[in-house]
Amino acid sequence: VFDRGMISFDDFRAVLLADWEGREDLRQFVLRRVPHWGCGDETADALARRICDPAAKLDSLRASLRDLGAALGAPGEGPPRTVKNLTNDGLRAG
Repeated sequence: VFDRGMISFDDFRAVLLADWEGREDLRQFVLRRVPHWGCGDETADALARRICDPAAKLDSLRASLRDLGAALGAPGEGPPRTVKNLTNDGLRAG
């Protein structure tokens, strides 16, 4: 959607935060016309790997540091933060 000039990144983020409300046209386009990872599209799969692999490594590093802190007697980091369930694949949250 970005390379076609349909919407800016900031506006797309706002649409996701609003759970696609008011942009059914864009939701249907993304749902039906945009390649999704895990569906045999190598370009989409490569992009997902490019995003998810570093995030997984960061999460693993965070867990290791948390475990090290616990082993050294550091106080915990408190309850986990709540993140709104956002979906950029045309599906609605929830």
